[in-house]
Amino acid sequence: MTEPESDSGRSETERILEIRVQDFDSFTAASTAALEEAVTTREGESSVLAFETPRQALRLLSDARFVLLEAIRAEKPESIRELARLVERDVSVVHSDLELLADHGIVEFHQEGRNKRPTVAYEEIRINVDLSFDSGTDSETLAHP
Repeated sequence: MTEPESDSGRSETERILEIRVQDFDSFTAASTAALEEAVTTREGESSVLAFETPRQALRLLSDARFVLLEAIRAEKPESIRELARLVERDVSVVHSDLELLADHGIVEFHQEGRNKRPTVAYEEIRINVDLSFDSGTDSETLAHP
């Protein structure tokens, strides 16, 4: 049996996460428009995770955490310990990274006996960065991240 598809050709059960970097006012306006559209069209389930600066988004999705997401999707590990072995990292550090990703709704855990099996909560993650440059940025802000 196949999943029903929307007009866009996507499965109605496919979950998409969009990560946005934009100022708060733009985020509020876009969120309101997206909510109105979702209510009227009832398209597939999607979520938005927004940050005010690219640096905030990149801190969450560091290279090491991105590798974890790739390994989870490709290898489907049965536990956090197995995932740590797959990526050749310390299990406590992997656990901390997964907890942070779970706090943001990107990773989910499924209890299976004594193991917590990590899964990626979305089939697709899109990153949208608005690089509008403010002429009021001072050189001290640029020099000290």
